[in-house]
Amino acid sequence: MTNNTKAISFWNFLKENTIEIPIIQRDYAQGRLGKENLRKTFLGDLKRALKDNIEMKLDFVYGSVEGGTLNPLDGQQRLTTLWLLHWYIALRAGVLNEENCKIFQRFTYETRISSREFCENLCNPKHFEEFDGNEIVGFITKQTWFYSAWKQDPTIQSMLRMLGGTKINDKNGDDIIDGIEELFDCPSECDIIKNTKCLLLRDFQNYWNKVTSDDCPIVFYHLPLQNFGLSDDLYIKMNARGKQLTSFENFKADLIGYITKQSKNKQVLQAEWKELLDPESGIPIKLDTDWTDIFWKNKSEDNKIDDIYFAFINRYFLQELICAKKEDNTDIYSADDLEKNNGSFRYLYGDKGDDSRLKYSGLDKYLFNDDKVIPLSFFTSFRNTLNSFKSDSTGCMFFGGCCLNAHFPDWVDSKFEFIPKYDETGNITTLGQKERIVFLAISRYLEMGDFDSVSFKQWIRVVWNIVENSGIETIPAMIGSMRLINELSINSHRINDFLAHVNYDEEIKSKAAEKQVREEIAKAKQIVSKTFTENDIRDAEKHPLLKGCISTLFEDDNCERVSFGQSIQERINLLDRLWNKDNEKDYTLVKVLISLYNEEKPEEKLYLKKNLDNWKSLVTDKLKKCFRKNKDNSIYTGCKDWQYLLSNTNLIENSRETGKIVKSYGNKVVLWGTSGCSWNAYGNVILDELHCNSVFLQMIKDKIVESNQKIDGCDFLWGWHIDFEYEHNAFQWNNDDNKIYLIEDGKYKEPKENYCFNSEGLANVDMFVKRLKFLLESLSTNQ
Repeated sequence: MTNNTKAISFWNFLKENTIEIPIIQRDYAQGRLGKENLRKTFLGDLKRALKDNIEMKLDFVYGSVEGGTLNPLDGQQRLTTLWLLHWYIALRAGVLNEENCKIFQRFTYETRISSREFCENLCNPKHFEEFDGNEIVGFITKQTWFYSAWKQDPTIQSMLRMLGGTKINDKNGDDIIDGIEELFDCPSECDIIKNTKCLLLRDFQNYWNKVTSDDCPIVFYHLPLQNFGLSDDLYIKMNARGKQLTSFENFKADLIGYITKQSKNKQVLQAEWKELLDPESGIPIKLDTDWTDIFWKNKSEDNKIDDIYFAFINRYFLQELICAKKEDNTDIYSADDLEKNNGSFRYLYGDKGDDSRLKYSGLDKYLFNDDKVIPLSFFTSFRNTLNSFKSDSTGCMFFGGCCLNAHFPDWVDSKFEFIPKYDETGNITTLGQKERIVFLAISRYLEMGDFDSVSFKQWIRVVWNIVENSGIETIPAMIGSMRLINELSINSHRINDFLAHVNYDEEIKSKAAEKQVREEIAKAKQIVSKTFTENDIRDAEKHPLLKGCISTLFEDDNCERVSFGQSIQERINLLDRLWNKDNEKDYTLVKVLISLYNEEKPEEKLYLKKNLDNWKSLVTDKLKKCFRKNKDNSIYTGCKDWQYLLSNTNLIENSRETGKIVKSYGNKVVLWGTSGCSWNAYGNVILDELHCNSVFLQMIKDKIVESNQKIDGCDFLWGWHIDFEYEHNAFQWNNDDNKIYLIEDGKYKEPKENYCFNSEGLANVDMFVKRLKFLLESLSTNQ
């Protein structure tokens, strides 16, 4: 049995080995309908290699050996095609004799009894003594040894089609030469005259001499995999894609074909491309062995992995497209150009970010920039990442990467999956904007070196802090953050030391998430100088109202760093006093935030939503005012009447669910609305003078106008825009531009600029009514 990886011809390989296609393998597929162009191309390449003596290296063949028989793990399709080609050449060259047929009989199919018996009958020289060289398929199917039931065997169907072609035309009406007989039954001489059969015989004899010689130009590598052992599970794994060729298989073949083509391109670094095709460690074998193991852990109930494998590669392609650089290390694409104009980005990003249903339709979607290439860096990065993932000696990452998440900061509640999974409905897990950035961060970390629990935990803490606190709701923002993480990733195995000594303004090119990056630098300095341990920082970051952004705890009102010292824990304790996560009716924090509004610009508004993210953003942005120090370095809230805020239960009443909490605080008005307010989607607390307009409220009181947005028991109206009626006509007071519009059929009367007026300067009821009447009169005139 051959046990090396030297290039070998099919005939020499078959003389030394018995090849049996195992029953669990799929049927022979290269002869199927719909594969005409594949056959035409492959057979054409084989003929050119023989005719012009051009070396043609096919992909490697590998599999397990049991009892002296090779059961191909991969390469079944190519082996079958080569066997048919050799058999047909032997037949036409007049050498299909007993001696050669003994060698041909060393190839057999276990897939079906009918397939095996068909191959055996082809290897009986007596069955072809009367063959005259015309229409091999017609000859075979008319023989008494050929059972009509065999026509239902998909492998036999495909073999006959490979031998004789499909006899169909292409879109131009020309016959597609996709069968061995059609392609090889053309004499090499151009002046075909009476001696055609002699020319053909000479050609086939030449072909036979070449395919059976030690210098055969058509060769492949054989890689024995004794370490796997023959098992049903092994073949289920390698053939999880089922009987039909999937789009992923086509994608994989095209991808390997691209690498092969580049390895022969004299314009590129051929040696580096050839390294990617190494029979033992190259991308082709890794795709079907070591890397398949990674995805096999997350297989579907029916043993499929194609969808998750394809999704992973697509996500890798997307991040490499985003991070692609020119020779001068500048970005190839702007974020805006990627989002709006780049077809590859739109394809890989999926429908509104959902990439779970992408269908492969050609390699053109994967070509980068105007040169229409896939850079070598993509393949080396992809290879190094998956090799690192698979080789992790601790095994903690092997089972679908579940232990990766165990290294995430305590506050992270994302259901992130580095290796996609199938859910209970059979769909695959997807990534949101944040998770795509984390996917890149993990990929880069693995690419840069071996997995180490300590350094990975430090890296992923910084990454998640940036992701959570950089505002990446838009695609350009996501792209900017990905490029930032990509830039930082070169130091992913020493991130604390790097940040502690980096000059942000001069050494970090990307300015995405600047505020958070500067905070990470400040924290790294504390960690490296041992002023604080990393655990101290993590304890502060895990607070539900902070989630990695703790500048509130160590910055003053002007965002200048103050000493960490004991103030961090003191400030956390104070934050816990302000916000009781177990009691949502504890309004202490609300009171403090409202009190801080007094120090804001009058035109600003304060929004409070009933969700944790909103509270977090307000705390990290506003609450640092509460932590300013007195001259004696003691902590106070920044409010003169702090005790009043903590004790005054009337400031915020206990009618939160009604959406009708209205109180004054100083010279400001507070409205807390819930589902009853049309503007609830924008926030639950707003401070604005429009909604307590005294003139308008007087008009409601005098029943001059009517509005169902008047809140009973107080002089206030809820809502962002105020709808009202005057003399049975509908109007809206728009809070965005402070204009009053006439409404018709639920919409602004068009042209709306003709049917509105500015509400500024309406000092009394008479002026207000006069403007309303004038607008209605203009309506009558225009009609």
